[in-house]
Amino acid sequence: MRLYLLTILCFSIYSLPQQVNAALILHYDFNGDITDKSGNALNASITGSPSFVAGEFDQAIYINNPAGQVNATEYISLPNHATLQSLEMSSFTWAIKYKTDDAPHTNGRIFGNTNSSATGGFGGVYDDHLRDNSYAFVIGTNEARHADPESESQPNALTTDGEYHWAFITVDRVEKTFNYYVDEHLIVSKLFTDLGSVSFDNISVGRITSLPTFSARLTTVDEVLIYDMALDQAQVAQVNDHNFALVSEPNMLVLMMLAIFTLAIKLSLQASSKLNLIRS
Repeated sequence: MRLYLLTILCFSIYSLPQQVNAALILHYDFNGDITDKSGNALNASITGSPSFVAGEFDQAIYINNPAGQVNATEYISLPNHATLQSLEMSSFTWAIKYKTDDAPHTNGRIFGNTNSSATGGFGGVYDDHLRDNSYAFVIGTNEARHADPESESQPNALTTDGEYHWAFITVDRVEKTFNYYVDEHLIVSKLFTDLGSVSFDNISVGRITSLPTFSARLTTVDEVLIYDMALDQAQVAQVNDHNFALVSEPNMLVLMMLAIFTLAIKLSLQASSKLNLIRS
């Protein structure tokens, strides 16, 4: 009987949906340096003289490029590394926390590598001369998806108000979905069929590498993170709360079933002992 109960319990636990923890591939907190706090040693490099300033909780980095169609002079470059390159055909999340006082519709390219389908890539903009709101894009070697123009009609996509905001790109290769979030708000969700490869080489913060003009100015960047999976909306909310590890809570149903099973075994053992006592 006890073996039967154990078998039922094992099959029941196996059939429950399993919680998956996202691996933090890269984390810059800009707390006085540009080292990677994820443990993967994907340290960045600096061009120009961006300064470390007070962030929301600790320090951040302040980037102030020339206005208009002039090449960026201040930006951060991510390393071209096999750890990042391994994400080119995988699901991923890019997250950046920033605030900007640049709202004259001149600059706005804040992160990314390319807008070319030759290699694929991704990028983000806090505004430009055509739009008030932020948006992002991902370009694969087969397909591309953009958060604009839909993001322009979403009031939660506005990030040029001088307040800190999070911007997220998620690419889910299983569900074939591109999502753009600002803070905890889902701004745009678009399906794709076969995105193709998305390059993780030559990524910049403070500009889009292949589009070096109209780059970020009057902008403070507080956090940059990359995960090896597409975060869902609940996990996005966790990152908004600075829970970067995304450690799942114990599955309460599993714990309850284990408790019930333990109690059942205990009662069974007690009943057997009493029966043996009576027989003796």
